[in-house]
Amino acid sequence: MQCKQCTTQFEITATDRAFYKKIGVPEPAECFDCRRQQLMAWRNERTLYNTACALCKKSIITMYDPTRGNTIYCQACYWSDNWDPFVSGRDFDFSRPFFEQFAQLMQEAPRIALINTKTENSEYCNRIYDGKNNYLSFIALREPENLYHTHFTMHCKDSVDISYCEETQKGYDDVDAGHSYNCLYSTRIENCIDSYFLEDCKGCSNCFGCKNLRQKSYCIFNKQYTKEEYFEKLKQFNVGSYSAREVIKKQVRDFFLQHPYKYNYIVDCENVSGVNLIRCKNSQHVFDLYDSQDCHYTTHAEKSNNCYDCYGMSGGAFNYYSVTVGMQGASNVLFSAGSIGCFNMSYCFECYSGAYDCFGCSGMKKNNYCILNKQYSKEEYTALRERIIEHMKKTGEWGQFFPKNIAPFAYNETMAQFYMPLTQVEATKRGFQWKAKDDKEYQKQIYTIPDTIDDVGCDIVTQILACVDCGKNYKVIKQELLLYKAQQVPIPRHCPTCRFSQRMMRRNPRELHHRQCLCALPGHELHKEGEVCHTTFDTPFKPERPEKVFCEQCYQKEVI
Repeated sequence: MQCKQCTTQFEITATDRAFYKKIGVPEPAECFDCRRQQLMAWRNERTLYNTACALCKKSIITMYDPTRGNTIYCQACYWSDNWDPFVSGRDFDFSRPFFEQFAQLMQEAPRIALINTKTENSEYCNRIYDGKNNYLSFIALREPENLYHTHFTMHCKDSVDISYCEETQKGYDDVDAGHSYNCLYSTRIENCIDSYFLEDCKGCSNCFGCKNLRQKSYCIFNKQYTKEEYFEKLKQFNVGSYSAREVIKKQVRDFFLQHPYKYNYIVDCENVSGVNLIRCKNSQHVFDLYDSQDCHYTTHAEKSNNCYDCYGMSGGAFNYYSVTVGMQGASNVLFSAGSIGCFNMSYCFECYSGAYDCFGCSGMKKNNYCILNKQYSKEEYTALRERIIEHMKKTGEWGQFFPKNIAPFAYNETMAQFYMPLTQVEATKRGFQWKAKDDKEYQKQIYTIPDTIDDVGCDIVTQILACVDCGKNYKVIKQELLLYKAQQVPIPRHCPTCRFSQRMMRRNPRELHHRQCLCALPGHELHKEGEVCHTTFDTPFKPERPEKVFCEQCYQKEVI
């Protein structure tokens, strides 16, 4: 097949066709990358605005740009009985395209300011659940507490600038850290404590600048020391100094490149292809998938099955071409965005809490048999739904995701910009919207940040800082400063968005390349001495990257 968007060739397998037939949808006309880009352009996780609730008039934080004229409710008002989603309902007009009518409905229907649940003192967060005392933390699950500038964490506490971490406490600048305590600047670690600058380490404590270690203590750059020697040598690194830390980062990077990298991060999986997969089965071309099976072309999902082309999902089943579905379970959700805890939904936006059998609706809560926010009987709904689908087939709309020009966000407000970045010219040329730069967020920094954290005074919490890369303003709050002081972390010179981007560059990217193992080390069963291993694999590491990428068996041979 040739993608109608980018013209590249892509394959539709027999398994794919069986799924499409089972749920009654046409085969996709776009390649996987274009479909994924469309979905991510409907998911804003990190961009926040100040506005007033359109109902109670209180000042609130929202993920929706208030200048776009949408009706935005605070969470209390949205979940109350003080408004009626049927007020914006209308009859379907068979003389007009479906997407044109849906766009008008979506513009008029109220939207919830943020997707947060049971939070305390965490107003400046989005997609956070059962947490307290968090600030600028996004997608935080399972009782997050005292998190600042974090992204996708599960049961983490007292940490700053960590991403994709689980059961992590007192972490700083960590990526893919699990069940770890007081670890800083570390990537892909498990069960580690009191360490700095680790990569691909497990069960380590009091280690510095180490890679591929298992159950080690008091090591520096993979060299063993006594306890006394370790702490004496640690003083030489002066981690509380910004200038010294930047030198250490380069030393660590150069050291890591001397050691092998595992070809991919796939744990306890069977018959899968993708990147960052844990306990998954029978799933192809998937990324950041956990405890799921029979999912294909899906990204950022957990505990789901039989889903295709979904982004951001938990507990879903038989969902297709949708973004942000699940959390409380969702099934048979097609071509939708933000349908949480719903089933039998098609072309819906922001429907919640057990809504079912809705088509082309926005803002439904526990409602059923609705089309364009108008109530019908079950029999009326079923008949009209089929008529609309036939109409959409004639207009070429059925089977397509929502048009780019009706997305609720600008491209550079969404996760699409992080994972598939475009310039403003490129984005607008492809039909995406773009948010113009706000000069008020780019004021000049007057304050001079001391090099060492010990020299930083409490007055910094009143200062406007400017990112050394993009120039955007940011601030340091009091609680954040206390953690920096306690862990000897110098004040960051980059804004939270740039810091998040830097952490994402340390993760395995969401792409695959077919390569051969680069191992030529002696003592390996897979190849003769002096020869390169012949094992091939799919890996997120591009061929031109400098890392020495090994297959599973060769990598395990070199783990210390």
